[in-house]
Amino acid sequence: MVETYIDLNLVIWAIIFMSIVIFGMIAFILLRRLILWPFQYWCETRRKVYTRVLANILKYHERPNRFTSKRFLCARNWMDMISIEEILIEKQNETHNKHLKEMLARIYEELGLVKWRIGQLNSLNVWKRKVAADLLGKSFCKKAIGALTRISLRDKDEDVRFIALKSLGKLKAVESIGNIILLLKRFPYERCAVVADILINFGQDSLPYLCKAINSQYKNTKFWCVRSIAEIDTNFDMPFRKELITRLSELLSDDNEETRGYSAICLANLQATEATDKIRGLLQKDEHPFVRSNAAIALGKLMDPSVIDDLIKALN
Repeated sequence: MVETYIDLNLVIWAIIFMSIVIFGMIAFILLRRLILWPFQYWCETRRKVYTRVLANILKYHERPNRFTSKRFLCARNWMDMISIEEILIEKQNETHNKHLKEMLARIYEELGLVKWRIGQLNSLNVWKRKVAADLLGKSFCKKAIGALTRISLRDKDEDVRFIALKSLGKLKAVESIGNIILLLKRFPYERCAVVADILINFGQDSLPYLCKAINSQYKNTKFWCVRSIAEIDTNFDMPFRKELITRLSELLSDDNEETRGYSAICLANLQATEATDKIRGLLQKDEHPFVRSNAAIALGKLMDPSVIDDLIKALN
């Protein structure tokens, strides 16, 4: 039988070390709270004051031109700016009144908060750039669109670009659609799906840009543009309809099976009966089930009686 010996001195030193670490952590937390307490108290006090002032301002939101927010609110330092900004953004999230949202955005701008956050978009600190891009979107201030497009969408950090993208979506920045589409060639699949959702939300405004972008040499861009077009209502007169149909017809033979499948859906949505034979070819010969099923859906939307036999055969 092998006897084991425990070094009691080693155990005692280990207990002492762990005790020092635990008490050190507790002391650090207490000291941190003690140091930050005056600032937190100051911030909370200012928040209550600004909340009360803003509530009085919003009582007269039916007559917004009778006052300037600077007469009632004044941001003297960065703590004041943060407090006012938080309150304004909270109010933006609470209300669905368009007129009130515009008024809150105007107050945000008049107090210099937009200019302050735009300045942070050029910060060397990535975290500051992320926060600034996010809050500018939540402010619903249209003056932030130019800076977000020009600076943040070109940021070297992918997260900053992604946050700026979502902010531009909130701001309904139609003028930035061309720059948003450029993100498709640099983003991974999951983030490209978010880009596509935003383009779809822009609706018919994004169609001219998507029509040009499907000529891209990048496969990723082509696919997501076609995917977006498939979800947008195309039942209206557009000057580039013929060009769009021509390009989508060419994409029916693209190397990417998803691009081929969604191109067929897009052509059906456009009621492009001239593409019926090409789509029928996909149903009969394409090797990918996804493409064949989308071709069947497209042919059903085109309502051409001549394809009934092909659809019946496809059941096999």
